[in-house]
Amino acid sequence: MSDVLAGSYASFLQSGHPAVHRSPMNRMPSSPRRRNITDASSGFPERVTVVLYACVYDDRDPEAVIEALRKHAEARDWVVHNALYDMCDITSDRGSRESWPKVERLLQGEQVSGFVAPAEDEIAFSPQDKAQVRNWLLELPAFASYLNLKHKDGHSPENDAEAMLP
Repeated sequence: MSDVLAGSYASFLQSGHPAVHRSPMNRMPSSPRRRNITDASSGFPERVTVVLYACVYDDRDPEAVIEALRKHAEARDWVVHNALYDMCDITSDRGSRESWPKVERLLQGEQVSGFVAPAEDEIAFSPQDKAQVRNWLLELPAFASYLNLKHKDGHSPENDAEAMLP
């Protein structure tokens, strides 16, 4: 028994120890309907639902960016409702972007509790615009989670914003 306890939890589960009960109910159901039933019957609160969003303004691969956002969300056990991105300059007006208005509708309609993005600069560029978005999220209420991902050359989006500000 002490050997099992000294090892990792995963090795304990694989050890075949009698305390490990291998039942199909211990696995996460594969279908969304069965997962919802399991979540409801577990007594745990509902999982957080988010939308992934990126404004790709450089040579990054949009799918790779979305995948990084998805991993961030899944690591927190958040449910990804949708994944959206725009290919435009980060200084562009959010309302003129193709996908950002969809993110706003999901948040306003309370279909999602928040959004995950690579950096705040991809949502709002100027300090005034950032304050406006933050206040809007507080009013909903909703949240934003930013990864502050580094670009391929090692710099962060915040450095881009500082360089472009007057």
